[in-house]
Amino acid sequence: MSTTTDKAEAPMHSRRDRARVVALALLSVAILVHSYTAFFKADGGVGGFVIGLWAWSLVPYGVGAALLFVFRNSPAAVGWLILPAFMDLMTYRSVFVSPQGSTAALGLLFAPLWNLVLLGPVGGVIGWLAGRRLRRRSA
Repeated sequence: MSTTTDKAEAPMHSRRDRARVVALALLSVAILVHSYTAFFKADGGVGGFVIGLWAWSLVPYGVGAALLFVFRNSPAAVGWLILPAFMDLMTYRSVFVSPQGSTAALGLLFAPLWNLVLLGPVGGVIGWLAGRRLRRRSA
């Protein structure tokens, strides 16, 4: 009878696997929140503008999905997805929970732009650098 633990008996999940799970969770929550916002919170029903706004709001998350599935870089995907997720939560709060003015809804138009050109890339670089550092440590 052996006292050593076989790797097959006690699998260890790598950091990359955990990052992949976090990225998938962020993608899932983003799709659910944006779908809820577009199809249930929109005034006037679902039309071309609402569908376009919904698609526009998901573009930054499409880039994160490409990092995850096409480039297989889970840490960069998590970094790319997490900052836009926070921005979208703040936008949701400012538009639907505690709007400060009549132009609060414009945040729904401009948040995806900020996510795409600033927050996503910054988070992606941070995630990529963190992933590289963790790989070097474990090597």
